[in-house]
Amino acid sequence: RLERFLQLLDDDPEHLWPGGAAGAKEAVARVQEAQRDLQTALEEEEQQQQKQQKQPTSLQHRQLQLDRALRSIELLQEGYDYKHNIAVVNLTTPANLFHALRRQVHRTFAKPLIVMSAKYLLHHRPCRSPLSHMSKGTRFRRVIEAGGVGDNMPTRQAVKKEGGAKCQRLIFCSGKVFYELHHACNARRVDGSIVLARVEQLAPFPSLEVALCAGRHPEAELIWVQEEPKNMGAWSFVEPRFRSTLKTLLDDERGIRFVGRPPSATSATPLFKHHKREVRT
Repeated sequence: RLERFLQLLDDDPEHLWPGGAAGAKEAVARVQEAQRDLQTALEEEEQQQQKQQKQPTSLQHRQLQLDRALRSIELLQEGYDYKHNIAVVNLTTPANLFHALRRQVHRTFAKPLIVMSAKYLLHHRPCRSPLSHMSKGTRFRRVIEAGGVGDNMPTRQAVKKEGGAKCQRLIFCSGKVFYELHHACNARRVDGSIVLARVEQLAPFPSLEVALCAGRHPEAELIWVQEEPKNMGAWSFVEPRFRSTLKTLLDDERGIRFVGRPPSATSATPLFKHHKREVRT
């Protein structure tokens, strides 16, 4: 059971950043600033193309700034992982499984890795990754946002830059429940009003990537969805860490709401038709 492994982690939800939160907050702010600068440069380039002008832009420079800022986030998070005793991942893509195992071999420190991926994904047809996600320059993704780097699904849910619906709900999830949510969103054609984000590494909690994801949607309602009942699964682990991350790194008072099965003494229903009905509701 997932929650039993998460209980073994030796971290404090109120102090997720060894050495203080100031460095983490500054790193997140640098990435957000670099993303805004890159977006401005992209808009300027589009305007010049419309005017058929070929003046030099700062697009490449802004992209390099963003890459450096994201690299600092990765190094900080890797340092936080080093400080804790285990790693728990709940993977949803073949590429991320490849990178998780590769990272485990090449890391400069040794920590136990618990992989909690469902066997169902071995034969679920949409669960596949292009070879480009395993090529040079790619790495393990702790958080995968719809339409972002590492996303292996069609980008229908990605928020459009212009003329699209503003994100009203940012749904965080982990594991195979993502595919059910993705298919439901496509069937209802939400078109950007709902954005899905997969937390691929649950422990140590990827607070920096979660903060960046939530910061891109400052007006969205934050929701955690899981298959397990409320008293099981990752909810009791992630809820205080989401709250601490938002408040400390983003000065954001938003909470995160739980959507899933009510508390139960059993982890699953005895009948498959009851299970399907609960998933749909």
